[in-house]
Amino acid sequence: MVTIIPKPPQKTPRWQTILFYFSLALLLAVVIAYFVLNYFHGKSAAALDDLEERILAVSTPEDKKIESEVFASQKKIKDFSGLLAAHPKASQFFKFLEKNTHPEVWFTSLDLSPEPPQAKIGGQARDFETLAQQIYIFQEEDLIEGVKLTDISLGEGGETIFFLNLSLSPEIFLTSTESNE
Repeated sequence: MVTIIPKPPQKTPRWQTILFYFSLALLLAVVIAYFVLNYFHGKSAAALDDLEERILAVSTPEDKKIESEVFASQKKIKDFSGLLAAHPKASQFFKFLEKNTHPEVWFTSLDLSPEPPQAKIGGQARDFETLAQQIYIFQEEDLIEGVKLTDISLGEGGETIFFLNLSLSPEIFLTSTESNE
């Protein structure tokens, strides 16, 4: 047998009631803020349009011509700056060479080519051992991919005269060699 006993309805916990009214107030604040911001946006857009109209009314055809020339020059400068930033910097190679030259080696000629990245160097060393040390220094560098001794001879004073071909990594022209220390 089933009997139906009326039960009193359960009371909603107090925290749920507070949360409900807080959420309702927050929703109302968001809606009001939307309309207020929309009003100020429209007012700002109208003020901007008014300023642009006043500027156009004051400007002369000469001003417009000068303005277009300035914008054209600005675009050319931006384009040139991009090209210059991407251009290989030969000065980076000279910093690298200064850092990696044996104290008893003198370079007398240099033919540097960024494309393909290579350098043909002529120079003098005190003796064969010093030249071997210089070649070893170059071979140990990450920015030099290959070293080839193309010519070697003895000078009048007993010094070693040589020519080297260096195959270079392209990064040698793009990054500062001081970051490789």
